[in-house]
Amino acid sequence: DMHQTTSRYKQLDSKYEIKHKLNDMGIDVFEPITKREQAMAEALEAFSCFVLDEEPLKCQEILQNDIANNRSSTVGELQGGSEDFGIYRVSIVDDSDDDDDVNVNAENGTATDAATLLLKEFNEASRGQYANVLTIENFKQYMLGMCDRRSAAEEDRQYMYECGDGDGDDDGDDDDKKHKRLKYTSLGNLMFILQFGGPTEGQVRHIDNMVPNVQICLYMSVDCPSTIVYATEGVPITSGNELIKYWDEEHTHEQRKHECDGGDDHAVNSDQINSNSRHLSVPPLVKEILQKDGNKKLKKKWYTRYFDFWGSINSHLRCFGKLYQPVSLQLGFRQTDPGTTLLAGGNEIHAGPPTTGPRMFAFAIGIPDEEDDNYVDVHD
Repeated sequence: DMHQTTSRYKQLDSKYEIKHKLNDMGIDVFEPITKREQAMAEALEAFSCFVLDEEPLKCQEILQNDIANNRSSTVGELQGGSEDFGIYRVSIVDDSDDDDDVNVNAENGTATDAATLLLKEFNEASRGQYANVLTIENFKQYMLGMCDRRSAAEEDRQYMYECGDGDGDDDGDDDDKKHKRLKYTSLGNLMFILQFGGPTEGQVRHIDNMVPNVQICLYMSVDCPSTIVYATEGVPITSGNELIKYWDEEHTHEQRKHECDGGDDHAVNSDQINSNSRHLSVPPLVKEILQKDGNKKLKKKWYTRYFDFWGSINSHLRCFGKLYQPVSLQLGFRQTDPGTTLLAGGNEIHAGPPTTGPRMFAFAIGIPDEEDDNYVDVHD
């Protein structure tokens, strides 16, 4: 049983409702349709079964040996695991892209990275049954094919949105630009993500700053619970001034709540004190910085250069400010079939799910054609 644990947030009952809501949010979930896709799904299921169920000790040993190779390890652990069951990130190295990224045995010239060794063990155990299907190139083409399906779905969503708004064709050239189908031509950060058992508590909800790239989750193991996506309500915070307003409103709300509770300081317990301390009024210096310096480049000052990856306070809030919004729905599938692929934009609020058993899927970033005006490269 790999069902997710009870959530503190509202959830939808049926798979249809979840997919419909995700589609409204611009998030796609596709199952394998063509014979080629179904053959890949069958191979993914067999591979995950080998790793998680048939030879877990041997596969864990491969991962641990790779971790011990500190200089060129392709394996790490992700947040969300437990003391007994870690969540492994296993980079899939493609020697056709960059030979410097491949761990090679000096004696026989064979690759020694963990993903390659796992596939080698699987192919030997299955006597090469899936060797021509489960290749790195086929793996990449499967994901890029799902990106093509997403581009078509996004085009349909844009058309329906404009029809719903009654925009028609009044925009002229701008309308043609809106309907240009985005082409994803390469992948970044390709990896397997797996755990050999549970329970695990799951990840803290977060945003990965990857716009305009698309995040791809390709589920491999049987009944694999999907990534959780969070729908929010209210207006996102996109500037320092909006953040000040939010904090002030929270402070006022806590004051009124305390007054409604009777205002008896002697009756306030330690939990209430800790709660109230989170909603103190905004200090004047912090307020001044947020109001005056929201658009300043942080790398230009020695005392803020450590946050230069933010760009500026306001640009950082434009990406991550919706984490302040209340969650209205928690959206995820308790079970997915091998080959099911979830594709989401680069700044959706999401998290790895809590689980009670083994789980394996592949993750990658879909990168648009470099000629596209919105192209952004991905760096580890």
